[in-house]
Amino acid sequence: MKLKISDKMHSANRLVLYLLLIAVLSLFCFLTLDLWLLPYSIAHAETGKITAGYLLYAAIGIVFSTPGPFWAVLVIALVKDGISLKQMLRNIFKTEKPVHTVVITGAFCAFSLVYALLFGTPNGSPWYLFPLGFLIMIPFVGIAEETGWRGLLQPELDKRMSFPWSVLLTAAIWWVWHFSLWLDPTSNHYTDSIIGFGITIFIWAFALAAIYKATKSIIACAVYHAFIDAIGAVYDWNALFDAFPGSLQVNLYRLIWLAAAIVLWVVSDRKQNQEKAEMVSKNRHCKRKTVRILIMVILSVIAVMFMTFGAWAIRSSGKIRQYDDEKSLSEKSVMEINGAPNGFFINSRNTDNPVLLFISSGPGTDDYVFTDRYEDMNLEDDFTVVYWDYRWMGIAYDKSIDPDQITLENLLSDTHAVTGYLKERFGKEKIYIMGFSGGTHLALRAAERYPEDYFAMIGMAQCVTDSCERDIIMYSFMKDVFTERNDRKSLRKLEASVDTLPDGSVKCRDWLAYVNLLHDAGGGTIKDKTEFEGITLPIILSRCYTIKEKIGYVKGMNVYLKTRMPLKEALENFDHRREIPELQIPAYFISGDTDYNCPWPLVEEYCSILQAPDKDFFLVPDAAHSPLWENPEVTCGIMRQIKEATAER
Repeated sequence: MKLKISDKMHSANRLVLYLLLIAVLSLFCFLTLDLWLLPYSIAHAETGKITAGYLLYAAIGIVFSTPGPFWAVLVIALVKDGISLKQMLRNIFKTEKPVHTVVITGAFCAFSLVYALLFGTPNGSPWYLFPLGFLIMIPFVGIAEETGWRGLLQPELDKRMSFPWSVLLTAAIWWVWHFSLWLDPTSNHYTDSIIGFGITIFIWAFALAAIYKATKSIIACAVYHAFIDAIGAVYDWNALFDAFPGSLQVNLYRLIWLAAAIVLWVVSDRKQNQEKAEMVSKNRHCKRKTVRILIMVILSVIAVMFMTFGAWAIRSSGKIRQYDDEKSLSEKSVMEINGAPNGFFINSRNTDNPVLLFISSGPGTDDYVFTDRYEDMNLEDDFTVVYWDYRWMGIAYDKSIDPDQITLENLLSDTHAVTGYLKERFGKEKIYIMGFSGGTHLALRAAERYPEDYFAMIGMAQCVTDSCERDIIMYSFMKDVFTERNDRKSLRKLEASVDTLPDGSVKCRDWLAYVNLLHDAGGGTIKDKTEFEGITLPIILSRCYTIKEKIGYVKGMNVYLKTRMPLKEALENFDHRREIPELQIPAYFISGDTDYNCPWPLVEEYCSILQAPDKDFFLVPDAAHSPLWENPEVTCGIMRQIKEATAER
């Protein structure tokens, strides 16, 4: 929006005031929507219930979030420019060359529609929602945003720098302004690629800036912006615009899109060269001041980043739980076992207690992070708990990692060696072995191969089979949850994540994507928490790892997850019901009542058919995949029962 200015200093003040207002409004929305009211939005998404908290969340979002740029310009118009709301609205709808404007805007809209037709995936919604959504989004999205981005920010930056640089800076600010969407599990961007979205923002920023440069019309930019967003009414918007890296065809089309915007810019720029030259001359002094202001802003941002990193570094102390008891033990160490580094976290209030070897999940995921996060879990009151990071994972990661040496046989040999070390160190004839999720593969096999070493085997979230049986149970649970929520987007993702077999059963295509959906359904690692909330955030904020160890944690986990190693091949098409039908020691299984990652009905069935001197299956209420930390009171009580029943054997 090209507003009248009294002088260039006034223009600089407008730019700074706009950025300040946007920052204040964004901070307000972050504090209220993401830190205060987000649980109400999540509850609404999961249950469909409308509460007072959710109504307040929706009201603040509608009034202050998307329309933030509009309110910022309105304040500037009233306070700095001295013009009325009526005059401001006239400026928004002002179009000097209507036919010229319609042709250019229509061409870019048509280009976007062709892009959707060629590469988009229909979401199943009726087509009439597209024009209806378009009409609704013109005021509530197009005008709400473009009044600020192309109406004020882009033109003001154009006065101070070349067009490409002003577009890049506008795109960067516009991109950062959206970041809070990736913190909100109910946002349609939550699981999408922030890099892919950034690339799209860059292309759109060029297109919208070129449209404005050619037409000097805010409403033209608003119409184009609304048209693009309305495509999401009938197409999977996120897959279409946020995907990264995207197919070759999609990226070529994006380049054509960008090239069209650049051509429009060059053509328009030729007509405005003389005016721009005069503007540059008059603005020289103002430009220097603006540069100084921008430098101050950049330095402030850098300072905030350093302070944030410093606070994170202080929190990431690497310290674990400590105790004052006479025979207590708190130890964190890495040692070489069978030629490979292995890590240990040991917690005990009394080392006279039985030793419990806790085999981490994954395979390749350290679980002490949950003990660090959930402080009311006190298994160390009854056991000397040894959390084991097997070769090259967790705190044992180093760059010498050799995926070819991560074999099932090597890990079983390591398990036997670790068991021997613990028996000798703590003076025990036997210990307990407990596997969690992916760690149950090792615990179960070690109990079968070396029964003389253990009082009992405990499988928490026991892996039973990777057959279609598991996938069908997970699918049915997720479908029921998403149907009850009327979550059509998740239902579409669910259907796209499985292959339907001739007998009508389903088989998941991508295990990690399938489990991601399971987290959204509430049956993942931590009940009713997304993967980010349940796993990623605890790792980031944990105290038990240093920053270097956190980086190693992720690197090691990625090797275990993404590398085609012998361990994966050995665990393909497993079924413990067939492979391990009998144990010579007691076996106990613990599952959460909403655990469908390792579906508890399969665990209960396996327990019923397993031959063992003693066995039992425990279903923990109010827990999903991690009952030890989700419901520690019940789970630690179960562990005490197991100790009392087996310690004399």
